[in-house]
Amino acid sequence: ARVVTNRVAVSNVIVGWYDPLAQTYLISPDQYPEGIFVSKLRFCFKSKDDVIPVTLQLRPTVNGYPSSTVVYPFSSISLTPDKVNITDSPDLDDPTKYTEFVFDSPIYMQPGEHAFVLWSNSNKYEAYTAEVGKLDLVTSLQVG
Repeated sequence: ARVVTNRVAVSNVIVGWYDPLAQTYLISPDQYPEGIFVSKLRFCFKSKDDVIPVTLQLRPTVNGYPSSTVVYPFSSISLTPDKVNITDSPDLDDPTKYTEFVFDSPIYMQPGEHAFVLWSNSNKYEAYTAEVGKLDLVTSLQVG
């Protein structure tokens, strides 16, 4: 008898065009030489669609930009609008004001640059962002 073992690497490939909200982030090889596990991410939304879901994905970066075709396995989560909280005063410590995307199992992230991407087939979703040097909407202090 002969035993044959096949190994298959699976990743989602995206075909098409849309305009997501994306942010790159660095997992420092000095601070986290073994990488980290990501179990959930929180976002604050100003508005949402009544019917169409919003999706979060974790992606590798290519030349400093989120990959347009590769999504890390098991890192894509879609939430229906009833699971999305909206607020006029974003607060990542108040569960009534943030939306939490929880992965089915923790996602291992190697040291290096990665990106999270929020997208939807609706343009009614608005997420709060912060930009260094601009004013925080809640505290009116400069984002550092």
